[in-house]
Amino acid sequence: MNITRTAYQCDEFDCFVCEVEAERDPMNPGVYLWPGGARHKAPPSTGPHEAARWVGDDWVVVPDFRGVTGWGPDGEQFFIHEPGIVPPEGWTRERPSLPAAGAGDVPSSVSRFQARAALMLEGLLDEVEAYIARPDVDPLAKLAWREATEFRRKSLTVVMLSSVLGLTEADLDRLFIKAASIVV
Repeated sequence: MNITRTAYQCDEFDCFVCEVEAERDPMNPGVYLWPGGARHKAPPSTGPHEAARWVGDDWVVVPDFRGVTGWGPDGEQFFIHEPGIVPPEGWTRERPSLPAAGAGDVPSSVSRFQARAALMLEGLLDEVEAYIARPDVDPLAKLAWREATEFRRKSLTVVMLSSVLGLTEADLDRLFIKAASIVV
């Protein structure tokens, strides 16, 4: 009698990860100790961006774009963190450029929410948050970031943060235009 049997380990989404060995139970002849989340049946072959997922009592091949970050055709950023989700049609891995600013189009201020939402959509919010958390940052800038109800385009805090992010004047104008277009 075999001492081990091949088992097929699954992750938290019940997708196949790797083969493992199920050992024979020394207390119960003919019984094997299956690792948690392992299956007895071999999964089917999969191709790129596919995963074998255990559903009910059998394997199903599902789309698997986990870990993919991209932008949809509408410019919205997305991150796929579970199997079975497909990026929207027309998506790209490249961040779309901000709309061009026209004369007089740049708002002088945007709300706190609009500013933070625009930074998030551009993938810059975490960078700003990390910078603000540093101990060497001016306490007044920290207070402004935490408490301001609006952000003015020409304020020292906004100019300082745009410099930290490496934004040009044109980039900052486009970011303010994008922020102003966000309505909740």
